[in-house]
Amino acid sequence: MARWAGVMMAVLMLAAGCFAKYGPEKKFDLYITTGYGFGVGGSYLDPSQTFDAGSLIKREDHYRNFGWGIKLEGGADYLLMEKLAVQGGLCFNFGVPGISSIQDDGVGTKTTANYGWTTFGIKALLKPKFQVFDLFDVYTGFGIGLYFAFSSADITQTTATTNYSVKAIDGNNPALAFIGSLGAEYPLTESIILYGELYCEQMSFTTTQTTYSNSTFPNSYIKPVYYHEDEAGSPPPPKTPATNVAIRVGVRFPLF
Repeated sequence: MARWAGVMMAVLMLAAGCFAKYGPEKKFDLYITTGYGFGVGGSYLDPSQTFDAGSLIKREDHYRNFGWGIKLEGGADYLLMEKLAVQGGLCFNFGVPGISSIQDDGVGTKTTANYGWTTFGIKALLKPKFQVFDLFDVYTGFGIGLYFAFSSADITQTTATTNYSVKAIDGNNPALAFIGSLGAEYPLTESIILYGELYCEQMSFTTTQTTYSNSTFPNSYIKPVYYHEDEAGSPPPPKTPATNVAIRVGVRFPLF
């Protein structure tokens, strides 16, 4: 009996040491995270169409969402109180893969538009934390961010005798984002904490103008296009959603 009591005591002391060996939780840390965002909704782009003898034989519709793509983020957390932290970060989203729209008239003319986009933003979140079975921390996050979008399209047209090209560049207004997250973290060592999270952003961008550069088209894609609401002769501003749900993993580095 005494032997088993000693074994149990040793196990309890080892378990206690595993959860207490790192001492008091540090208040300030840096973090990096990456993941992939899946767009919710999208704005309609030109479809891909293939014709044969004047008849449409293939069609594919395309939709663009600026929140779709590879995400990269870095920033800092500060522990306001035992189970509440504030987070600030710099966020990047790269539209990978992009979208290609191909129009093939079946008689030798093919027009291709390759759409690309990148967003950049700053954010601030509050992060309440909850401990689960003394094994890992679960947290939620909610806050806001200010984001900027950079979008463009490389347009080419080929025929039997000529090749034309132009780059279309959009001017987009900044967007306010509402952000939410749900994640879990596990301390790997005293100075490295791993975490995974489900991350959501809700926002939409408005395009105010489209300009063209390096155009070799003879009679098109020359003058900039300006978008205005309720103005005769002006197209309405296109709106591109960037609402997305992302799966992300990251590392925190507690400093002090």
